[in-house]
Amino acid sequence: MNNLVPKGWSYDQLGDYISESVTGEWGAEAVGDANDIPVLRSTNFTANGIIDYSKLAYRNIDERKRLAKSLKFGDIVLEKSGGSPTQPVGRVVYFDKYKPFLFSNFTQKLSPVDTCDSKFLFYKLYSEYQNGTVLKFQQQTTGIINFQLAEYLSYKSAFPPLPEQQKIATILTSVDTVIEKIRAQIDKLKHLKIGMMQQLLTQGIGHTEFKNTPIGRIPKTWKVISLGKAGSWKGGGTPSKANKEFWNGNIPWVSPKDMKSEFIEKTEDYITEHAITASSTNNVPASSILIVARSGILKHTLPVAIAAVDVTINQDMKALIVNDKVLALYLFHYLQANNHKVLRATLKAGNTVESLDFSEFSQYQIPLPPVSEQQKIIDVMESIANRLRSKQQLLKSYELTKKALMQDLLTGKVRVHRPYEV
Repeated sequence: MNNLVPKGWSYDQLGDYISESVTGEWGAEAVGDANDIPVLRSTNFTANGIIDYSKLAYRNIDERKRLAKSLKFGDIVLEKSGGSPTQPVGRVVYFDKYKPFLFSNFTQKLSPVDTCDSKFLFYKLYSEYQNGTVLKFQQQTTGIINFQLAEYLSYKSAFPPLPEQQKIATILTSVDTVIEKIRAQIDKLKHLKIGMMQQLLTQGIGHTEFKNTPIGRIPKTWKVISLGKAGSWKGGGTPSKANKEFWNGNIPWVSPKDMKSEFIEKTEDYITEHAITASSTNNVPASSILIVARSGILKHTLPVAIAAVDVTINQDMKALIVNDKVLALYLFHYLQANNHKVLRATLKAGNTVESLDFSEFSQYQIPLPPVSEQQKIIDVMESIANRLRSKQQLLKSYELTKKALMQDLLTGKVRVHRPYEV
């Protein structure tokens, strides 16, 4: 017995709690008959272990296999092939439907034994993924990462008795329920923000007279300008990594990996004043618009942010120092609301790494209200954005709570002896 096992718990193989491990099926193209069935794929997996049912694939699979392999409520689906260097295989999702579903050949169904709470087992496997245990069982072959499932199911871990499993599962499920409600509220606010911005960008505030322009109908007092005329655009560069005097200074150096928030203040890398004077990077003042001009993320998103402090940028970025006719927050909200539209119109075709055609981007036309009306539009958008940011902070708080609870409860560091409410 492992000395670290809490009193009353057992130290067992993960596979001891699985009654059935079944490989998935992909079948043939759907043809519209009774053999068509929804099949879960890796694209249905989410980071929080909840299945995304909005991206279902329907496949034609014969009745014998459908009856033998259909998922049942409480089954766990594990991704055993695919993955990437930043997303190992071994992810799990919890099946919570009573309708017939199958699962693809890149996944595996794990059904819990009767003496194990299915939701607890899901959280146990989810935790093993989050804490990196699964990294021991990755196998790279011909560009695809495969999961060493048999070895993984032989891995030993601590398990509480069934009543404590059920209490732990109830606690973590209650946290997940709150998290999903907050996520739904965030999604609604995002749609409201985009819809409101699109309305304001065509109708303005309080206008009764309009005119037709190359970009559509806009208020009569507005202008149309190209992004290139919105101010002064700057590129960036990378100081020599070989020169230690260039790095670990106090000046933020923004690259695409830092573009994860609306306002950029902190970065992964920092450079020195000497690096600015001796390399191709440029100083970018606070309140400038930052965009990613070259990165794989441009396949689906044009990252846009505002520099909250003076920064520098690398060669995959562009920065705009707006002129006195354009308010930075107005342009920021415009680019956010029209993200995919701008991206489709200005993305270079046929490149190995996705990049903007900056000539096309500079010529892209946008509506420009007078500065006073830009500010009014900003005020409306920021009222929604502030609500959105508040919900996003609340979401982070609950996600941290869940992480801490999983660490405490699934290891027995904190024991559950009575009902618990979140």
